[in-house]
Amino acid sequence: MELIKLADTMRDGEKRKFLERQAVQSYFAELARHLTEDEVLAWQKTNPVGTGWLCEFGKVMQEPRRTVDPVNYELALNWLRARYNELTAGELSESIFKRRLTSAALKKRRERLGLTSKRPQGPRPKSEGP
Repeated sequence: MELIKLADTMRDGEKRKFLERQAVQSYFAELARHLTEDEVLAWQKTNPVGTGWLCEFGKVMQEPRRTVDPVNYELALNWLRARYNELTAGELSESIFKRRLTSAALKKRRERLGLTSKRPQGPRPKSEGP
C-alpha cells in the first residue's frame, strides 16, 4: 500500500510508472506462494522480472506464511458492509466480539487498520438508537 500511495503523489510519469510496477511486483511476491507453478510461469511471461523483484520474491518464499488475525479480518471485511463504522466502540465490543476485546483494544486495532468513521467518538446521544 505504501508504494501505491507514493505512486499516487508522483507528478513525473516515469517515476510513477516505476513505483506502480514495484507495487505490482511486491503484490505478486506476496501472492505467489498461493499460486500453482503454471500460474507463476504465466505471470512471469507477461511481466519481466528485475533483480530487485527476485530478491523480494526469495525473501517472501523463505519466510513463514502470514496468517490473518480473525478479529482484524472481521473488522476490515465488515467495516462498511455490516456497518461496524456506525457502532460505538462499546457496542462493537459487546455485540460483535462478545466482549473478547475491550473497546480500547478494538479502537487500537481499528486505527492500525486505517478504518475510520464519520460518527463522532463517545456514546450515542439519547435520541439516536443503534
